[in-house]
Amino acid sequence: MPIEYTHLFTKIVASVIFLIFTSSICYAKAVKVEEIITEAGEWQGNISLSYTNIHKKEGKTSSSLIELPGGIITSIPFFIGEEKVNEDLLSYSFMLKRGLTKGLELYSFVNLFSDFRRITLNNQTNSEDTHKFDLFGVGASYQILKEDKYPALIASLSAHALDNERFTTGYNMNYFKTYSIGLISYYTVDPVVFLLQGRYQLNLKRTKGTESINPAEIFSLSPQIYFAVNPYTTINWGLKWTIQGKSSINEEITSATTTDVSYLFGFGYELKKDQTMSMDVEFKNTSDLTQSTVGLKLTWRF
Repeated sequence: MPIEYTHLFTKIVASVIFLIFTSSICYAKAVKVEEIITEAGEWQGNISLSYTNIHKKEGKTSSSLIELPGGIITSIPFFIGEEKVNEDLLSYSFMLKRGLTKGLELYSFVNLFSDFRRITLNNQTNSEDTHKFDLFGVGASYQILKEDKYPALIASLSAHALDNERFTTGYNMNYFKTYSIGLISYYTVDPVVFLLQGRYQLNLKRTKGTESINPAEIFSLSPQIYFAVNPYTTINWGLKWTIQGKSSINEEITSATTTDVSYLFGFGYELKKDQTMSMDVEFKNTSDLTQSTVGLKLTWRF
């Protein structure tokens, strides 16, 4: 981890610990935990805006056809320079939930994005802006266990009915190619809530004409802690460990299996009854890229 991220992480953790031990009031519920599942007969909506900044470097290669003695033609790869990518990604999301029965909710979600990308190769910079519909999906969550003697347990299943995939020849809609299974468990020890979330995402092959993209399958595990500072404010922090499988384009592997750890911070604030605002921050630094994400979300029940 770069020194600047280490210092930032240390300062934030120290500040959180200070708040925990100097707070004189204890509250049992974390604001954001209440958003996990919707009560029977109720609706819940949320609008979110997230900003992601990405820095990536990779060696760029090309190939040349060489004719060998005997008429054999082979392709020889060669290095043409280091490609640097600086990207700003804005995502606009809307989700609507409905509590169907006690412990069971159905939901749908839609996402759009704006992508501002700058690519530098051998001192030449190219820029491109993209504004597109991203995806539409549906899902369901069910509370298997309520929090009592044992931690609460909630399972969820979702599918992307539409994915707007980017190919070399442009974007193309693919249907029901992404599926996700998740488990959330949490337990309250006044005024702290311990939460553990696991998620597996299956990405099937996408096609456009003769082109094909096979995104990697993803599994993540995220332990987090929520602390109620007062009746209206909650702060949270934690880690997310992710393993991502192989991905390929036109049957050629473009990335091997990788693992990474990102750092999570955030807070929730109750604006008024049945209406909360939250912000989440995620830092990720790997050998391939540096990525920072800030998300704002407004949630209301009706």
